[in-house]
Amino acid sequence: MRRDMREYQRILILISLLGNSFERKGNMQRYTYRFWGRVKGALGVRYQITAMVEAESEEKASLKLYDTYEHISVIGKPVIEDIPHE
Repeated sequence: MRRDMREYQRILILISLLGNSFERKGNMQRYTYRFWGRVKGALGVRYQITAMVEAESEEKASLKLYDTYEHISVIGKPVIEDIPHE
């Protein structure tokens, strides 16, 4: 069961990244978060998740996590990478 949830999590992250790649505007950055939480709507315990989000600011990136996850407890600051303009 846990393996299925991890695979589901990877698929959701991939979908969110692909969906955002067509909407890039301005100075986008990639934020990598490590936190405890679970996939939105899932039942059961929380587990440690690593997720990448593309957004214009750290505030928007942290709010974007809630599109996919719930019961988030962030561990430290995100790792930030600049996304080159195409």
